[in-house]
Amino acid sequence: MADLYLDFGTDLNFAPNGDLQLARGAILTNQRLARRFFTNPQQTDARGSAIAFADYLFHPDYGLGLGRFVDSLGHRTTQRQIELLTAGQARLESAVAPLPLPSTQASLKANGELAISLRYSTRDGNQVLAGFSLAP
Repeated sequence: MADLYLDFGTDLNFAPNGDLQLARGAILTNQRLARRFFTNPQQTDARGSAIAFADYLFHPDYGLGLGRFVDSLGHRTTQRQIELLTAGQARLESAVAPLPLPSTQASLKANGELAISLRYSTRDGNQVLAGFSLAP
C-alpha cells in the first residue's frame, strides 16, 4: 500500500511526472514512525485528569510525544528513556517485525541536538536503519 510522500514538518513532494510523490516500503514505515514519535499522546495526573491533551482527539493514547523531552535532552536518564520508548513505539507499527526487537541508540551532539538511530526489521525480512533528531 502506498501513501503520500511527506517528511515530518515539510511539504508534499512531486514526482518527476508532476504527480504527487508516493511513499512505499521502508520510506513509508519511516514516515509512520516519525509521525508516531512526534505525535503527543494525552498525559494525565495521578487522579486521571488530563494535564496535556492528545494531538489526535479520538486516539488519545497514540504517539510518543518526543517534543515533550526537549528541556531534558542532556540528561542520560532521559536519553535512555527515549531509547526504550522509541523501541517500544516502533513495535506498534504494523510494518515492523516483532522479532528481532527494534533497537535504538540516542546520542547527544555538541549543539544540544539528540540524534536517535533506530534499527528494525520489516515483516518482509529487510533490515532498516532510520535516523531521527530532536533539537532544543
